[in-house]
Amino acid sequence: MPIERTPWIDDDGSGTKGTVLNNAEKMLLYDQIDAAIAAIGLWQATPFNAADYTASPGMAWSVAAGNVAYNRYSVIGKTLTWLVYIEAAALAGTPGNQLFVKLPPGLSGEYKRGVATTGQLYDGSSHRGWVRVNLDGLSVIVEQDPVQNFALNSGLTYLQFEIIIELN
Repeated sequence: MPIERTPWIDDDGSGTKGTVLNNAEKMLLYDQIDAAIAAIGLWQATPFNAADYTASPGMAWSVAAGNVAYNRYSVIGKTLTWLVYIEAAALAGTPGNQLFVKLPPGLSGEYKRGVATTGQLYDGSSHRGWVRVNLDGLSVIVEQDPVQNFALNSGLTYLQFEIIIELN
């Protein structure tokens, strides 16, 4: 909601006498405040970068731009709300039990053991999973619940999660 635009008047308190002060400067200030307030909590798309999607050593997770249904986030204060949905990506190499998704550019999360959310995973069969901030604070770790290796496949890996992260 924009700030109401009213003129500054230097008067005797009656509101009828006086000189209008520099209203152009006041409007610039109001515009800056409105812009800052409007940006709080806006959903933003994370730019695609294939290097943001990795897996356990020896396993390759192939994610192309077309596999990302959405990767969007919103920041309010030091709180990141992040939604990710990857569809029909491939897993190859040596089976491993972790997938990694890099946080949106310029953000780093607070590692807290035990802070996690569940996600939906599909790698040929459906699983629930855990998503938690990695020790590096720059990515999240995705694991199946219970922890087990992901099934290698040529385009059957689906991942969907929502997580709230305390930012550094």
